[in-house]
Amino acid sequence: MRKINFLLLFVALILSNGLSAQNQYYPWTVGFSYAGVDYTHSRENFTLKNMNSAAQINAGRHIMYGASAIASAHLGTLRKPDYRFRNSVQFWNLMVGGQYSFANGYILPEDFVVEPYVMLTGGLHNEDKITMPVGNLGFGFNFWLNDAMAINTQATFNRIFDKSAGLRSYDVYSVGLRWRLGSGKDTDKDGITDKEDKCPEVYGLPAFMGCPDSDGDGLEDAKDACPNESGKIIAPFNGCPDSDNDGILDKEDTCPNEAGTPEMRGCPDKDGDGIADKDDSCPALAGTKALNGCPDSDGDGIADKDDSCPMQKGTSAFRGCPDTDGDGIADKDDNCPTEKGVASRQGCPEPVMTKEKEKEVEKQLEMDAKMIQFETGSAIIKKDSYDDLDKVVTLMNQFPASNFKVEGHTDNVGNAVGNKTLSQNRADAVKKYITDKGVNGTRIEAVGYGQEKPKTTNATPAGRQENRRVEIHIAK
Repeated sequence: MRKINFLLLFVALILSNGLSAQNQYYPWTVGFSYAGVDYTHSRENFTLKNMNSAAQINAGRHIMYGASAIASAHLGTLRKPDYRFRNSVQFWNLMVGGQYSFANGYILPEDFVVEPYVMLTGGLHNEDKITMPVGNLGFGFNFWLNDAMAINTQATFNRIFDKSAGLRSYDVYSVGLRWRLGSGKDTDKDGITDKEDKCPEVYGLPAFMGCPDSDGDGLEDAKDACPNESGKIIAPFNGCPDSDNDGILDKEDTCPNEAGTPEMRGCPDKDGDGIADKDDSCPALAGTKALNGCPDSDGDGIADKDDSCPMQKGTSAFRGCPDTDGDGIADKDDNCPTEKGVASRQGCPEPVMTKEKEKEVEKQLEMDAKMIQFETGSAIIKKDSYDDLDKVVTLMNQFPASNFKVEGHTDNVGNAVGNKTLSQNRADAVKKYITDKGVNGTRIEAVGYGQEKPKTTNATPAGRQENRRVEIHIAK
């Protein structure tokens, strides 16, 4: 019998190796105990020498809230008290039932060192090869040495339900070991028990003792300065990214996707003018801060890119170009850059109407005016006269400061009033032609004199033809 008990204890010790945790996280329990079976039912006779020895094994499966299903078996020899057993007899029993633990998280903490419990089971009792039904009620304590193993003490009160039995009840007192089997409590479900998990409330990795590495960069979040961005794990990055590999952390890099310098807060300065490319309007050309990084070759305060004359100092009014003569026309558009002029003459001065020039102009106007002809009895200018009128327009444009007078004249044939009207209409027609060509109308006066100012006699056909005329003069 002692050999059997020793063997059961040895097997139980082997099963205990490597176990951890408890309750619903360690749902299975197994145990081995050395039991004393008492048939005396007497305080006077309740001594160890009156106890029958037996080996006890048990197993349990946690269900919920501290309740477990249990099974147990006893095997031993009955020989005491003498008045009950005249000869030693073998006995065994098999029991199944339920157990309720008070260390269930509601009454006592689940990891309480002392675990009290009560139990109720029923089964079969075999004594001297006679099998009888039996039930029991019991209580016990587990004293947990660690998450896996406990010292167990237990007392059960057994009742044999068979009238043929002599004494129909007995008590069993036992001391032994209990072990828990299971994966252990894992609050964050990361496969690492809470006891071994440095971060039991957060899903983590075995490599970091259960702590997370959210960005997967090989550095656990607790040591990662950028836990949600994959970065370099070496100092000074400490898990933060450097996307452009310029040695500056992205979170401190104003241009995280372009390699730059610390002086530019991580931004590039391709032209080396001390202005970051992102703030440089001319990133490929060295320039000045005042012009946002653009060069000003002529030093006129206007960036070359906005300067129409980048190599000549000028003014903003002329987009960086000079106006040497100050006539409001940039030198590049001025045909006379050193003489004040007018726009109409591309920056050159207007010709001066001297006495000699006036005589030349009057002579030219007289010649051109003689060639102006009209349809008979009307103010419609003949097309043959257009070239001569264009010469008049050119001459007037050469002297924009001068004013002119267009005179209309007729012979004395017909009604004087009608002749005056006709002459006025013809003078107006000439003025309109000239102004349509661009000459300012305020410079031209058109007057019809009719037959009032004949140039020669109207007595002959030749004289009357000469009197029918248009004259153009410089206005006095």
